[in-house]
Amino acid sequence: MDSVNIVYPVITAVLWSFNPAVISRYAKNTPPSFFTSIRGLLAALFIGLIIVLNGGFSYGKLSPVILVLIVVSGILGPGLGDIAYTRSIQLIGGSLSIIIGYLYIFLAQLFSLLLFSEALSITMVLGGLVAFMGIVVATYGYRGSNRDLRGILLAFASAVLWGVAASMIKLFRDYVDQYTVSLIRTGTVAVFSAILSALTREKPVVDRGFVIAVSITGVLSWGVGMVLFTYSIYSLGVSATVVTTALAPVLSQLTTRLIAREPYSRRVVAGALLVSIGIVIHVL
Repeated sequence: MDSVNIVYPVITAVLWSFNPAVISRYAKNTPPSFFTSIRGLLAALFIGLIIVLNGGFSYGKLSPVILVLIVVSGILGPGLGDIAYTRSIQLIGGSLSIIIGYLYIFLAQLFSLLLFSEALSITMVLGGLVAFMGIVVATYGYRGSNRDLRGILLAFASAVLWGVAASMIKLFRDYVDQYTVSLIRTGTVAVFSAILSALTREKPVVDRGFVIAVSITGVLSWGVGMVLFTYSIYSLGVSATVVTTALAPVLSQLTTRLIAREPYSRRVVAGALLVSIGIVIHVL
């Protein structure tokens, strides 16, 4: 594995680890679809600026079919997936949401297996079991309200949606560069989420906290993170990339504590560590 390229998903994991804390503290009451739409808009503007500074657009072998697939991956992953994830954080906090959400790693590999006929090894099965134990440790005995249960289900929904979307990115490697893919996906998210926000009659809340949250999670997480994530899948493959992002659940236990000031939970931290260990075993 290229030691230089592996740095990119590591940086992505670090950037993504801040999302739960930032959303939990600064966007607690923000309508999720509206929030996701503005994130997508800022990310698209940022990526578009990078493309212009690098000499303009390069569509390569982009065909209508590939374009549609990129749009679909944007709607499923950073679109519906992040809307569900944002709402989950608002309901149950960032620490638990990211642990459940990061089951997307196993689902991405499962979908890659189905799409690209990748072999399923014993370590993959064992890793899945260890990660599942992490979820059990983090949630066992958790007696919350229906509001809390909904948050857990939304986090799992985000994992499924992210898994599908991440596995689809590999399909685009031979047709279009990572910048264009990221621009189309974030632009799609901006438009789709804005329409969804209007249809559900969300009431936008724009304040100082909102500006801080969309700036950090839009420009850094998506503007920088999505380009690095796409490039990593192009160069390292789906499995190696998604596994490296396992750093995010562990790091998020620190960021949610420091930034969002969520109460310290040994059970959640232990669950995050088990999930991360399971992810590493999964691809040994």
